[in-house]
Amino acid sequence: SFSGWVDSEGNALTADTTVTGDVTYTAEYTSTVNTYTVTWDVDGKTTTYWATDDDCEQPTLTFSWKTPQSIHAVLLQEHIALGQRVRKFRIETSADGISWQPHAQNICTTIGYKRIIPLSGSTEGWQGVDDVRFLRVTILDSRACPTLERIGIF
Repeated sequence: SFSGWVDSEGNALTADTTVTGDVTYTAEYTSTVNTYTVTWDVDGKTTTYWATDDDCEQPTLTFSWKTPQSIHAVLLQEHIALGQRVRKFRIETSADGISWQPHAQNICTTIGYKRIIPLSGSTEGWQGVDDVRFLRVTILDSRACPTLERIGIF
């Protein structure tokens, strides 16, 4: 189970929360044998987390909306009880799901307990990105399979 979706106002989503705006969450990766798709289960517990299989160290998480969004920052939080694993990641946005623009490239290093990454790369001005229908987070380097306890998109 996974416990950490946060809505656009920063409120934690629980099993009783209705997600509005037709937001879909998918995560995929390809191993030498199969492609795996993760179905998210929001249970409100801090002891649960999302993880890949042991042989997957570079998963991609893709978030999509039916209507364009204005996004300023992404919050990532590892399940730190299992240790800090992520060394480098990438955040990209797209209006069409085909053409992707990278963001905050100079600060997408470790995640650790919690990171809030402004898409502009700086908290100065908190400039957002408009017309976002897709947001993709790719783990580029990790010490072991990544574990994420919470993700927030603001």
